[in-house]
Amino acid sequence: MKKSFTFLYALFCIGLANATIHYTLVNQSVQNTTDSLLIDVNGDNIKDIRLDRFLNSYSEDNTTFRAINGSKIRVNGSSQLDSVLYGQAINSSLTWDTVIGTICVSNYGYGYCGKTIYVALQINVNGNTYYGWANLISTYEGIGSSSLILHDYAWSDGGPITAGEGGTSTGVEHVAETQIHVYPNPFNDYVNFEVPSAIQGDYNLQIKDLSGRTVAVFNQISSSTLHLPLNLAPGIYMAEMIAENKRWVTKLVKQ
Repeated sequence: MKKSFTFLYALFCIGLANATIHYTLVNQSVQNTTDSLLIDVNGDNIKDIRLDRFLNSYSEDNTTFRAINGSKIRVNGSSQLDSVLYGQAINSSLTWDTVIGTICVSNYGYGYCGKTIYVALQINVNGNTYYGWANLISTYEGIGSSSLILHDYAWSDGGPITAGEGGTSTGVEHVAETQIHVYPNPFNDYVNFEVPSAIQGDYNLQIKDLSGRTVAVFNQISSSTLHLPLNLAPGIYMAEMIAENKRWVTKLVKQ
């Protein structure tokens, strides 16, 4: 019996060792109140997650995230979407459900408005269960001015995964408690940045387009406010501040 157990355990460990984490950089958003975004996470031609922005029956501006077609998201004891921290284990021990997760109700600043969060995913395919994560960026500048960006996601084809594992910013924590303050936004030629108070000391600033291409870099900055000329083509960009292995992200719109 002991030999049999040892053999089975060895097979289990080999299975985990052979697991592959599949990562996808997305940077797509829902910006208008009729926008939806559906994503096939694991490439089986079945949509697994959905992002929406809409006005509800009370004319409240909502952005939401949900798992569909048998997939689930991590929830709390009140059956509401519950984000996970960078590096947190995502496995069967979490509480899972198919609820529609509220990200932001801009009328009240309710939810995860203006934050960057990880959502844990449980994907069910032909009776098999896989785990993954999605990195969401909620932009919020007041009533009627919110949007939701799916920055990236990953899933493991065998065994558990940790939030952020396999991503392009391995070892860099995505901070959800605060956000860069940017104005004006949209901007024309110049844009101002107010640095989150959590950043102490020097930091780096990168501007990326929605394909993930870096279009501007500013290194070893120490000022708490910036007034920068950005000669960019009209469109949507992501601003990333990185300091002490933490990352703050916000959306920029060039007119």
